[in-house]
Amino acid sequence: MYSYELPFDRHDWMVDRCGKCVRYVIDYYDGGAVDPKSHQFAVLDVRPAMDSSAACWDRMKVWWLRNTMSFRNNRDSLKDSTETSES
Repeated sequence: MYSYELPFDRHDWMVDRCGKCVRYVIDYYDGGAVDPKSHQFAVLDVRPAMDSSAACWDRMKVWWLRNTMSFRNNRDSLKDSTETSES
C-alpha cells in the first residue's frame, strides 16, 4: 500500500523545550547492509508529534527550510558547474 518501507520500531519521547513538554515521535528504519564495526544499523526519523498546532507549525517550518535549502544547494551547484565549464 505504501511506496516506502515502514519503520521496524517506533518510540514516543517527551522533550522539555524551555519549560514546555513536547512529544516527539522517533521511527527506526533499517539502515541496510553496513560494516558491523561501524555500529550503524538504523536510520532515525525524529519529529514532533502532530498533536498540537505548535507541533504542526514546527514540522511545516522544517519542511520549508529543508526544501528551500535543497533548492539553493542544487541551484548553487548548477551555477558552479556552469562557471567551471565556461573557463
